[in-house]
Amino acid sequence: MRKILIALVGLLILRGGVAKRPPAPEAVAPVAAAADRPFDTSLYRIDTRPKVREVKEASLFVEGVAPAVRAAPPGYIPVLRDAFSRLPDAERFRCPIEPGDFITWTHEAWHGVTAAVSPPGGYGIYCGEGKAVIFRSHPKVTIGEVAATIPKAERGPIFPLYLVEQRRYWDKQPLYLVDEFNSYVVGSIARRQLGWTRRQETERHAMEMGRYCRAMLALAKKNDPSWPELRKLERLLDWQDARLAEVMGDGRKLAAE
Repeated sequence: MRKILIALVGLLILRGGVAKRPPAPEAVAPVAAAADRPFDTSLYRIDTRPKVREVKEASLFVEGVAPAVRAAPPGYIPVLRDAFSRLPDAERFRCPIEPGDFITWTHEAWHGVTAAVSPPGGYGIYCGEGKAVIFRSHPKVTIGEVAATIPKAERGPIFPLYLVEQRRYWDKQPLYLVDEFNSYVVGSIARRQLGWTRRQETERHAMEMGRYCRAMLALAKKNDPSWPELRKLERLLDWQDARLAEVMGDGRKLAAE
């Protein structure tokens, strides 16, 4: 039933024009959330962003690749305001069926900014405050090959969606898994900023996706050791793990149980 709802939400958002203008944030009562849906990053681009090649990368992060294009409503949680201010059409990422689902809205809006900073043939991972990690290419592994390395006993509830079903779209773009990991991490941050006790599955899913990203990294080291961005990917995953651990605290252990 949950996957049917995901598909319906995806169709409504992709066809456009069906979502009504969202009410003011203080007027929205949070409701139970839908799960995440497949996301086509080719649909969303921010034309006002500076060209990636024009920005000098001094460290892991490239600064200034996602400038704010408008002000975000002050009543929104900070992690949603960050992405909202960088998207000219942030409302279309909001679930039209469950408009009070701020966790999924945050998850999807960060996908939108990530899509905007992704260079042709590569992948950008938006990391907040206008900065991103930019990959110029993908390692020469497929998501199917990554899936084959995951023992059946370690395949969690999101494995069928992201490492099986989504292969028809992303199989040769394995950094897509890092994009999903990133959005689950910010969804976890959103949950804490909202003060919700429900929706703990977003944190469990973040941990699960993190494991799949580590498996992808290990496979890339084995099958494509000359890929020049191996160390960059490893550093990004280290940063994401630390960020998730900070958000979850002791809950990190509980979510894994």
